[in-house]
Amino acid sequence: MSQAAIPRLRRPGRIIHITSVAARGGYASASLYLASKAGLEGLTRALAAELVPAGHTVNAVEPGVTETDMARDSGASEAHGEHVKMIVAMTPFENRMGKPEDVASVVAMLAEEQANWVTGQTISGVTSRSYQTSLRVS
Repeated sequence: MSQAAIPRLRRPGRIIHITSVAARGGYASASLYLASKAGLEGLTRALAAELVPAGHTVNAVEPGVTETDMARDSGASEAHGEHVKMIVAMTPFENRMGKPEDVASVVAMLAEEQANWVTGQTISGVTSRSYQTSLRVS
């Protein structure tokens, strides 16, 4: 899709990929999905480097658990209920699942002219706490 868009980009063009925070973890039965999302992050960085001379930016947004038809239809909340609750508890604000409009706001920000120095980045929808173990020191 990105390759098809490149010849049609007007300077300053913006390519914004949607990936997933799941690309940073390993989950059973999701290898193809996770591999495609991790690959998209690599493509984001590579295209960003390639398109800088043309004045274009390439970034990615990796939402955390988001209220979407895909999440509902996959049964993710039911099948991985405790894991989803843990991730939701670690979201930066309000301890809730993300909403499509949360993702859209970040995409809109990256599309703005003022974001012309942001390229090759992946903006995550969860905090770094999501990747920490739940070890507690007593």
